[in-house]
Amino acid sequence: MTPTRESVFSALFALVWSDTTGSQLTWGDPPRGFLYGSRRVRLATEQKVQPSFMQAEHNEVIDQVTNMPYRQIWRATWLAYQSVGMDKSATPSIENNLITDALMSALLPPPWMPQQTLSGLVHKVTVKGQILKISGDMEGQGLVAIPVTVLVP
Repeated sequence: MTPTRESVFSALFALVWSDTTGSQLTWGDPPRGFLYGSRRVRLATEQKVQPSFMQAEHNEVIDQVTNMPYRQIWRATWLAYQSVGMDKSATPSIENNLITDALMSALLPPPWMPQQTLSGLVHKVTVKGQILKISGDMEGQGLVAIPVTVLVP
């Protein structure tokens, strides 16, 4: 049976952010994590607390081969804002690399599973496509955008 879109996208978001405990990820030394998380996307200029994490949900592909069940591919983009570049002595690309590694680690399957399935909710969750990294060297505002693909039963 196909899970609901809300259950899938909520589970995907929960890999990174919990409304009760906050960021599920840390990176760097000293360890730091996201200070804000939302499934509602904001412009970086509106986002005063950083680093912040947002999940944009979009684009579904559904197709079918005769006499076979539908194949459904749902897509989301994980967005991470950071403002390390405001410090002119910092190297913002380092922060982007650390954030990218932390987000990619959230998509790793548990040790007993061959792939990430959101606890059996979906067939597979992967990164598919180009990861956008804007360091923020010039104006101080950095961005990481990771395309996430979900193969749904």
